[in-house]
This record gives sequence, structure tokens and C-alpha cells, in this order.
Amino acid sequence: GEEHQRAPNWLRDCEHVERIGEGWAAAAPLDWTKPVKEQLSSEQCRAINVIVASDCIFLEALLKPFLDTVQTLFEEGAPSLLISFQPRGERIMGSALFTTEQHLVNSVDARGWGIQIIGWKPLTRTDGTKEIVMIVEIEPEKTS
Repeated sequence: GEEHQRAPNWLRDCEHVERIGEGWAAAAPLDWTKPVKEQLSSEQCRAINVIVASDCIFLEALLKPFLDTVQTLFEEGAPSLLISFQPRGERIMGSALFTTEQHLVNSVDARGWGIQIIGWKPLTRTDGTKEIVMIVEIEPEKTS
């Protein structure tokens, strides 16, 4: 609409653009199997204030391509990633299909990034199983 047309040029290609106060917010889906630079312009990458992702790395096979994509965005200047993560690997004993909390931490640490759990919520599945969902912040540099 008209409001979308007043957005900065680099945001106009995004499907989901919203005015928030004096600024703008936009969302763009990314295919982790394709180079970021084929999907976002350098100007768009440099304008990222935070990457937000939810339930994206539950399968072990998704972790490396997701972190590779985040690495590209960090290299372009994105300051941090907020991601919701529900550990599933511990629930399914012996399953290598699901990302464990420890593998996420090790993978982030191997890249020299910082990781911190900033919140969590216990939940009960319909079958009565108790689990948690964590909100994790990952930054391109470790902080003390």
C-alpha cells in the first residue's frame, strides 16, 4: 500500500514491511541452501538490526546451513540473532536426527561466537511430556 511505498528503497522488495514509531521493520524468508547475496542486497544485509528465527534448527541437518547463513549476515554487519529453540534430541534417546542443546552450543562456540540463553518456558505436550522452549541470543563475538 501507500505506507509501503514510503519505506526506504532497500525495504521495498520485502514482502512484510511495517512502520514502527519512527523506524521500519521488515521480514524476509531466506533459503539456507542458496547464497544470501542472491536473496538480499548488500544494503539490506547492512541494515539488519537483529535476526529473528523460530524453531528453525530442530533437525540436525538444518543446523550447519542455518549457521552458514547467519555467518554471512554477521559478516555483513548484523549484530545478533534471537532464536527460539526446543531441544528434541534428548527426548528421543539415541536419535541423530534432532539437534541437541549441546550440539548447538558446540557449533556456535566453534565459530567463535557468543551464545546465551535469555529466557525459557516450560511446556507440557498433549501426551503429558514435559519440555522447554528456550530463547537464545547468538552474537558474532564472544562477550565476557
